[in-house]
Amino acid sequence: VVIGGLAYDWFEEDGGPFVQSFLADTLTALNSLGGVDQYLDGVPFHYYPISAARWPTIREKGAEIRAIMANNGAGALSLLTPEMGYWSSPCHFDSSEQKQAQRLVQMYIRGLSINIPILSWYKMFDTAVACSGDDLYPDRTSGLLRLDHSFKPSYYAFETMATELARYDYNRQKAAAGAEGYVFRRADGREKTVVWSSAGTANVAFPYTHLRVVTIAGDEYHFWDNQPGDLDGGAVGQITIAVYENQPVFVDP
Repeated sequence: VVIGGLAYDWFEEDGGPFVQSFLADTLTALNSLGGVDQYLDGVPFHYYPISAARWPTIREKGAEIRAIMANNGAGALSLLTPEMGYWSSPCHFDSSEQKQAQRLVQMYIRGLSINIPILSWYKMFDTAVACSGDDLYPDRTSGLLRLDHSFKPSYYAFETMATELARYDYNRQKAAAGAEGYVFRRADGREKTVVWSSAGTANVAFPYTHLRVVTIAGDEYHFWDNQPGDLDGGAVGQITIAVYENQPVFVDP
């Protein structure tokens, strides 16, 4: 049992229709009736990156909502995201099909990193052709498939992510200057890292002698210690590779 998915954005004081105190007010009311946990199993919220100045990613927005939950007797409940998305139209917010694919992976990885067990993409099919007369709102090109049902890069990115992270659980962040990385671990101890540069190009070191690197499109590359592509200048027992701005790759030994 959950409440309706929260917008938690575009509040009344910002000129929008949403009441910022709604969640806290609802939890307070349920506490007065015997306790939140008697009525709710989780708190869902929707995430679209439309307020980057306040919440740069889903991690910051999730943390703010979790703090409200903790302060109102709901800290033990699950946080869920039954609706999130990003558009591909170049006519809205300077996007593209490739940028949508990159953002999809970043949003899922960041959501998993803060223990959101349900992350659901909105939506499956576009409802307008990009830059056409029907392309009036960003969500009309937020699908994984185009209006003619052909696959977009975001479809293949979703497929690659699901394949690469099957049977892996989030473990920890990876420290790397100029990069954002997240380490996932399988039950047998094998690890896989999802990493991209925060700006420009960043070099990221891994303590292995052979790396498998997969792009979000599913292209696979291999690197060996002190062979072409290893950028650490001859260090033994590690491989340093270049990663690029907002271009996630999956890396495992």
